Amino acid sequence: MQSSESLRPAQSARKPLGKLSSRLEEVKNPWRQVSSLELSHNEAARLATDALLEQGEHEYRRVLTEEREVSFLSRQEVQYITRYSAAAASKSSCGPDSSNDRDFEEDVSELTSGTYFPMMSDEEPPMLELGWPENPNRFGPSETQIYFQRDKSHNVKDLIRSLINQAKKVIALVMDVFTDVDLLCDLMQASNKRRVPVYILLDEKNIDSFTDMCTALDIQSSHMSNMRIRTTCGDTYCTKSGKKFSGQVLEKFLIIDCEEVIAGSYR
Repeated sequence: MQSSESLRPAQSARKPLGKLSSRLEEVKNPWRQVSSLELSHNEAARLATDALLEQGEHEYRRVLTEEREVSFLSRQEVQYITRYSAAAASKSSCGPDSSNDRDFEEDVSELTSGTYFPMMSDEEPPMLELGWPENPNRFGPSETQIYFQRDKSHNVKDLIRSLINQAKKVIALVMDVFTDVDLLCDLMQASNKRRVPVYILLDEKNIDSFTDMCTALDIQSSHMSNMRIRTTCGDTYCTKSGKKFSGQVLEKFLIIDCEEVIAGSYR
């Protein structure tokens, strides 16, 4: 005679689906009830990201399989994380007195005025030393217009250049990659000829594109005396062992005289 214990079904040791996998199954199946929106931390995603940083893509895939989770990073994102985490490890292994580091810092500092990391710096935020106009008192609704690059009567690049050339008080530009010579000349004309303060904030991983352009054009720091150029990065992810990588700034927007803002791309 069998005992009641032996009649119980064996419990499966298999893990339940990961959060993303489970939700994906829910939204794909019209008959399944959708669970409430969950905004909490995804531990499987953290484990997989740590594995990617520590041991590479193969380990990332293995952890996803073990956790029964879908891949939440695109191929471009995986390559980006692998590339820059490896670069950071290589840089740290060179030591603080690496000549490559010094050369890089000298090249950047020649045309930029430093890098500020809001979440990682003990220093005070850099001041707007060239000045910033008082915010005008505005009443009523703001106006929004949308432009498309294919509309030849309202070319987006021409619109940006026109705004720069109309600026009288201040120009602030945020760019991921800055390689446009026309825009650089417009900004230099505004800062040098009309004495309009110009602030430029660039993504730190693409600063070489900007400095290479300036070098090719023989532009020196003296040509940018009324401009302040700084770099920044996106949020920083850090594993428990200390490995880390920083995201990128992918925004593009321009502020003119604290009155007009244009965002987007004309490429």
